[in-house]
Amino acid sequence: VSTSGNFAGALPREMADSVTELVNQYANLRQYCSVYTVGGEYAITVETGLPTATYVAESSAIGNTDPKTTTVTLNAKKIGTISKLTNESITDVTFDLIGYVERSIARAFANQEDHEIIQGAGGTEAIEGVLTKEGIAKVTTAEAAKCTWEEVKATIGKLKAYRNGCILVMNQEVADMIQDFKDGSGNYIFPQNEELTSIKGHPVVISDQMPELATKKAIMIAGNFSYYALADRIGYEITLLSELYAANDMTGIKAVCRKDGKVGNKEAFAILMSA
Repeated sequence: VSTSGNFAGALPREMADSVTELVNQYANLRQYCSVYTVGGEYAITVETGLPTATYVAESSAIGNTDPKTTTVTLNAKKIGTISKLTNESITDVTFDLIGYVERSIARAFANQEDHEIIQGAGGTEAIEGVLTKEGIAKVTTAEAAKCTWEEVKATIGKLKAYRNGCILVMNQEVADMIQDFKDGSGNYIFPQNEELTSIKGHPVVISDQMPELATKKAIMIAGNFSYYALADRIGYEITLLSELYAANDMTGIKAVCRKDGKVGNKEAFAILMSA
């Protein structure tokens, strides 16, 4: 369906498929997470400690080198939205109204997913965010609402063996501040005529869902998000609500999904905090 005049002929399943595809495009962090499509409660085993290898003398016993693991259980939290359109707009507007609605719904879900992965409260009702996970290593800046090159490097260094595959999550204001870093000779460390896309080989991911630059707030997350488990329970369900808003001569589009997310290994993340 390509025109708003045929909106009533939209198929919810096709809209849901489009929303799913668009969320995958719009979400900033999903591509770096370990994503599971599950039909119910789902338990996964996550590595929390690496095995070691040591020298062994001839005829001596080889030491225990088992990795450390933990079990992470993913449930389902419901997230939903309803968009209402007047029937006049459905009839009169000539652009692709269905595509516009699909994109709007997808952006809402993508923004919410990114926000929860970063700041989610966890518990029985919410996805667990990196910033609210207890026990994650932190580096605190010497100055309020400002960071230095040494502090950025120290945060990355906290990941130790998990630095391979690490990304750096920050908002645009922090990225601009880092891009203005200079070395001891007064030269810019990063190119000034292009966007900051990586630091020490680690991709920079800009997210508006990071806290605003302020005292006692997170400035940057350094993390190997393959150790963040994200579960999709039912995909996206789209329902056209023709009768519910009939008295107002409107049509509603209800979109619902169920998902969960948890930090599997806290050692794979570090947070740069403002003083």
